[in-house]
Amino acid sequence: MTDPIEVSANEARAFLATSYWLREFPDDLRESLLASARLLPLFDRGKRVYNIGDCPNGIYGVVSGCFGFEVAPQEEGPQLIHQLRPGIWFGELAHVLERPRLAAVYATRPSQCMWVPAQALDNLLHSDPRLWKFFALALANATVFAFTAINDLIGASPKRRVAAALLRVAGCRDGPVLDQDVVELDLTHGNLALLSNCSRSTVAQYLKELETEGFVSFRYGRIIVTEPTALRQWLQTAPE
Repeated sequence: MTDPIEVSANEARAFLATSYWLREFPDDLRESLLASARLLPLFDRGKRVYNIGDCPNGIYGVVSGCFGFEVAPQEEGPQLIHQLRPGIWFGELAHVLERPRLAAVYATRPSQCMWVPAQALDNLLHSDPRLWKFFALALANATVFAFTAINDLIGASPKRRVAAALLRVAGCRDGPVLDQDVVELDLTHGNLALLSNCSRSTVAQYLKELETEGFVSFRYGRIIVTEPTALRQWLQTAPE
């Protein structure tokens, strides 16, 4: 559900039931979690789900649109480091740690998500300890993602770093190939420069090359990955 359309709670639950995280759940556990989820009103562009330092209040699943994910490492930031696309769940780290939010999340376009409140989540964790295993898997996958990002950022080739950053934000750096033929990213050249450890001029140069090669197109505030599968294949075979 990439379009910023409003859907019913039942439609949202049906969509999230097939998400990468929930589809591995036993049927009864998936149904229990989704039964406790509430569909939130549409988030306008720029509206925040939560801020750094907010108390944990549950977890969220993206139904449509896109959400920016910001962190503030040490004294710097906040800085955009990723975007959360439909089917992604977020917010579990603060709940597990029982500490204030370490990240901020905001809509980059009109977007919808479902929310499982903290109390409902705690009740389910206490009544069905199987859920802890899936929380652990979610955090393990986030760790693998972080390792991949670190590896991408220390690569010698700036063009490869730019391509890898685009694929990470598109949600297809690793794992299954996307069903979508085209992925629109709410990214500026400045955002991509940070995500790829490059200057803006370097990003502009290599985006132009990737456009000429047919992998991307772009306009103000938006980068479109026109051939995500082909771009991933190029990244896997291109020399450093």
